[in-house]
Amino acid sequence: MKSLLCAFSLSAAALLAPLATFADDAKAKSETKIKEHVIQDIKLKLPESWKSQAPENKLRLAQFVATNVDDEKDETTLVVSSFAGGNTQANMPRWVGEFQGGVKAETKSGESAIGPYEVTDLVGTHVGPSFRRRTAPLENARVVMFIVMPKDKPYYYLKLTGPAKSTAAAAKTLREAIDADGSKEKVVEMDKAKE
Repeated sequence: MKSLLCAFSLSAAALLAPLATFADDAKAKSETKIKEHVIQDIKLKLPESWKSQAPENKLRLAQFVATNVDDEKDETTLVVSSFAGGNTQANMPRWVGEFQGGVKAETKSGESAIGPYEVTDLVGTHVGPSFRRRTAPLENARVVMFIVMPKDKPYYYLKLTGPAKSTAAAAKTLREAIDADGSKEKVVEMDKAKE
């Protein structure tokens, strides 16, 4: 009888463990403090743990360092810029040029509280833009570029750059910051993208 009770207790614990993990995840999410940042025509609801920095140049409206995951050492940065236009297809060659060797790229489109957007996810060895190369290439790096297109407003470029896992996590957070649903995004074929 004792062994039967012990076996039942272990089985019940094993079944309840995922629920505890889910509850812990939900609690952690609810405890994440959010700070709203108004950047010209848009609002971003970012975690307070993302450190705001002074923009490094006049083209940048805002700049942040995101929280990394899995002890990745290189910083994951978010840079916010705005321009009158310029879609993903027009910018893709420049973004690919930030990588050496092969690069995996995928573009999707979606809807956010700010307006429609396209998001391009690039993974490879990042060397940086032509005007500011890295001192050493960052292997297994990721650049995630959101182009948000509010109606009758300039486009907003939200660019995440850093180690792959941390940048992927930051992209998920950034979707939440603009009230976008990644599960509803549709793949955009670049050769069919609208000019």
